[in-house]
Amino acid sequence: MKKSNLFNILCSFLMSLMFIIAIILVFIASGMVSFAKNELVFKTLGDTAFYSGEPLTNDSWELFSGELEEGHRITVKVTGSQTDVGESQNTIEVHILDVTDTDVTDSYKISYDLGTLKVKARNITVTSGSAEKIYDGEPLTNSNHTVSEEDLAEGHSALVVVTGSITDVGEDFNTISTVLITDKYGNDVTENYRVTLREGMLRVKDPSEDDPNKVLYQIHSDHSGYVYLKYASYGDYDGKYWIAAERYNKLIEKKYSAAYLTSFALKNAGATKHHITIDPATSIYILPYYMDMENTEQYKVQIDDTFYKGGYGQYELDYYDYDVTPVLDSEELKAFELEYRNYVYKTYLNGFNEETNDFIKKIIQEQGFSKDSPTIIEDVAKYIQNVAKYDASYDIALDSEENVVIAFLNDYKAGNCKHFSSAAVLLYRALGIPARYTTGYLVETEAGSWISVTSERSHAWAEVYIDGVGWRRVEVTGANNIPPQNDSRLVLTPVTVDKMYDGTPLYPIPQIKGLEKYTSQGFTYKVVISGQQTEIGISKSKIESIELYAPNGNNVTSDFAIVLNYGKIHVYAAELTFTSKDGDAEYGNTIAPEIVKTKGEYLSSDHMAQSVPLKSSAAGVTYNDFDVKITDKNGKDVTYYYKINKEYGVLNVARVQITVKAGDATKVYDGKPLFCSEIELIEGELLEGDKIRTFVTEGYQTNVGSAENIVTSVRIYNEDNEEVTGNYAIKLVSGLLTVTLD
Repeated sequence: MKKSNLFNILCSFLMSLMFIIAIILVFIASGMVSFAKNELVFKTLGDTAFYSGEPLTNDSWELFSGELEEGHRITVKVTGSQTDVGESQNTIEVHILDVTDTDVTDSYKISYDLGTLKVKARNITVTSGSAEKIYDGEPLTNSNHTVSEEDLAEGHSALVVVTGSITDVGEDFNTISTVLITDKYGNDVTENYRVTLREGMLRVKDPSEDDPNKVLYQIHSDHSGYVYLKYASYGDYDGKYWIAAERYNKLIEKKYSAAYLTSFALKNAGATKHHITIDPATSIYILPYYMDMENTEQYKVQIDDTFYKGGYGQYELDYYDYDVTPVLDSEELKAFELEYRNYVYKTYLNGFNEETNDFIKKIIQEQGFSKDSPTIIEDVAKYIQNVAKYDASYDIALDSEENVVIAFLNDYKAGNCKHFSSAAVLLYRALGIPARYTTGYLVETEAGSWISVTSERSHAWAEVYIDGVGWRRVEVTGANNIPPQNDSRLVLTPVTVDKMYDGTPLYPIPQIKGLEKYTSQGFTYKVVISGQQTEIGISKSKIESIELYAPNGNNVTSDFAIVLNYGKIHVYAAELTFTSKDGDAEYGNTIAPEIVKTKGEYLSSDHMAQSVPLKSSAAGVTYNDFDVKITDKNGKDVTYYYKINKEYGVLNVARVQITVKAGDATKVYDGKPLFCSEIELIEGELLEGDKIRTFVTEGYQTNVGSAENIVTSVRIYNEDNEEVTGNYAIKLVSGLLTVTLD
């Protein structure tokens, strides 16, 4: 009995043990019970290179922390690759095998510290040719161009389309409208290049003009904003070109042309007055709207109501804003206006053929326009602004059409200011509103500063006649109602968001950097930004979509070349403040300012901060800027644990010394002036990426003998097209122009 009981007890115990083991196995299989896994951290290295068309890789890796169990081994395949411009993580595939080559990777807890593979845009320069001629009424073009072929990746080629054209007296850039870069398979890879355009100049000279200066005017104003500087107004339209209008011979008070009528009316109504000084380097005489009649001894009072005439030499005058309702007060002025009005209605209501008239009348009917509407001037302007797209690189075949305005409105639906203005003038005239096509310059002034004006600011607009007042300027060009600036490239970045760790996600806010210039002018935007960060660390925010709207509500996103950068989302554990000490440097030098921690505490005693070397900023006295890197005792970067605040000392940055010499030239006497528009850098060096973009030389020699070729102006820009001339101390040396008998 006793043996039997003992046996039964033993069996019961074994059965209970097996039952318990089975339950444990079930719990393990279901994940309810787990055992700690060995933790491993694998690290890959990154790399940076300029775009080449080939994948950028880096096979370097290491087991950064943790240990393998005895008998286990690692197999690794680095899979990271970046070909196009941008960046990505240098990813890795890890497998761990035991002594029997069984994959036991799942028995480890594996994390990664991945490097970044970054491909930067490849630089290439495209240059269009220059040309000049005496005015003959025909467009001046030059399709010649050069490409820095040595900068193209192997097997790549560039297609360049040059569309620059100018007809009237003046100068304009020889526009490069298209640069298409393809690889050896014919794929479009243009986005992987940073294309620098060096556009030549197309210059149509007045028959009496020999001045080779590229800067046409220097403008100084007491007012910041846009100012329209008029040169000429035109009469009839022949389907392609505007023809000069006849001058009205009668004068106000035997002194002022009829163009002053609106000025008298604005002055009487108490309009705001500004002052402007114009220093011309051309015979084309320009004046602002609406000229004051006082201090007229300081500029050439105009007796022609169509073409302004003056001469060389600096001049200045006051002018009025059209910011009140203008009213003529004297009976003499009212009588003059009525007589001039009769002339205007006879001269500026027709002047175009039947085909054009029929086409325009159809638009009027479709749009329901009426001359009697109190908003008809604004309604027509808004219609023209929105009927087509402003495109400085429009299809120049448009200008060869039999009727340019009809083709612009009906077929091409894209053009520049001359097309918009021509269409608007004809539409006003067909409605019975006298109007004329006007040319000149549109300049953005800065109060108290001199502004250089080149032909890039040439512009065209409409003038309409207001009964009882005179001519009123009307902007009718599409896009943002003004011709675009040189650089239509926008680089947009989400604003940085940060907070101290609290266990909840941090999301980006719908705000971006890079549009400040436009938002200050009334532009608005809609943006969608993605990304989030919960744990301590830094992640990226990404612009998913962006729409930009002009002040008139038009969507002008497509008018810009937009580059989207990533933003930063930062969740930190502590906050520190560092202060830089005073220092000295030369422009472009790399310096690491001495810094001191002034607020906050490190999270660990083995954390330490060091100043990261930065290139010195613009020459002069500035903040001693710096970046901070915080590392632990093993040299690991732990900066992301902290929010870094900065306080700055003073940095004195010296300018770089260079010497620029005007070119020499020699020729045998032929009765024509000898010019040389070349320069060379003979002493000193420009910083990498800085280049002389524009310069002005003065001097010519016609007869046998010699004359100085003087370089009067040099402007230097960096690779981001920002002017950096002020960072150089420039010594200018003259060249020599020599004309010989043989």
